Amino acid sequence: MDQSTVTPGPPPPPTALPWEAGSPTPQAFLRTLIAIIARPRQALAAPAQAGWPRALLYTALVWLLVFVLRYLLFALFSPRPLFNLNAVLGGLLAYLSMAAVFLALYNGAVLLALRLQGAGAAAAPWPAVLRAVCYSQTSYLAVLVPMVGLMIHLVWCVVLLSQALVLGLGLARKAALRAAAVPMALFLALWVLSTWLALRG
Repeated sequence: MDQSTVTPGPPPPPTALPWEAGSPTPQAFLRTLIAIIARPRQALAAPAQAGWPRALLYTALVWLLVFVLRYLLFALFSPRPLFNLNAVLGGLLAYLSMAAVFLALYNGAVLLALRLQGAGAAAAPWPAVLRAVCYSQTSYLAVLVPMVGLMIHLVWCVVLLSQALVLGLGLARKAALRAAAVPMALFLALWVLSTWLALRG
């Protein structure tokens, strides 16, 4: 048989994320984190193998990891020791509380944006949307980059979430991009406005 006429077969179906395939171990967390960073399309296309609480736990661990790394980097370049257990625990609690509020608001805004678009987007189940939002928070690692980290995080989050909505839920690309980008743009505008008002006051 002429090898030049052999056409490649279809790509293998995506496997489950390590975080969902078995027990939620540190190894599974790191493998999932690396997979979403290095191969986002393949990772985000993986079918769900666990409920939304597992994805929510993944997000909390991403936030915790960023908190610890930011604290260590800050302490590394500080001229005096900064470790104070009460201050660290209080800061961590406030940090996770604000992050949880943002996640809830952003997930609700994404769901609303999908419902308003109608058609297939309106039928997207909320647990699947929440799962996509949670794994898109991998982008929060970008805030470790000085100066421009926040903007990188916002853009990267929109890209990851739109990919997750397309690959995981089968939504149209434009509908997924609007659902991810419009709420993020509104939150960014509100943050800029509140910061400007605070500086004026």
